[in-house]
This record gives sequence, C-alpha cells and structure tokens, in this order.
Amino acid sequence: MGLNTKRWPQAVVLGITITLLGVNSLSELSAVTLVLNGFSLLWLLYVFVHLGISFILAALIATPGCEMRAIPHAYSLLTGRQYREHFCPGFLDRVDKWERGFW
Repeated sequence: MGLNTKRWPQAVVLGITITLLGVNSLSELSAVTLVLNGFSLLWLLYVFVHLGISFILAALIATPGCEMRAIPHAYSLLTGRQYREHFCPGFLDRVDKWERGFW
C-alpha cells in the first residue's frame, strides 16, 4: 500500500508560491503580500499539524522507526493491510537505524 507521488507535491507548492510571488510583484510592486503570507501560513500549519499528529500517534501505538510512518502504520493496524516501508528524510534515517540497534 502506498502512494508514490515522487516530487509532484513539492513542484505544486513551489509553482503556487512562485506564481503568487510573481502576481504580487506585478500587481502591488511588492513580493510580500497578504495572499502569499496566507498561503505560507496555511502550508506551515498543514505541515506542523500533520507532523504533530504523527508524533502523538507514533507514541500511542509504538510505531517502529520513523514517526512519519505513524499514520500508515495506524491505517494498517485498523485495516489489516500491509503498508509500504517509509524511511525518514536525511540524517534521521541513520538515527532510526541506530535506535533499532540500541534497543
């Protein structure tokens, strides 16, 4: 189970940000406006709420490895379907491997 979107979500967010930046620069002669600030705030809220839920859920159901896989892990526990392995980004993957060897 899993959704392989590759880098499409990053491209969409970057495209919207660049578009808003360009429209704001042309229409109001300023790169920073309420629309761009609002979009940035909504995006940051989504990211931090998603991660917050993942961290709490990982602690409650003892998700092995990266906390970012807590939502797929909870889904697999509820449905009985297997989920695809999820690795933490960057150096955090090494921390997870160290934790597995430590405990």
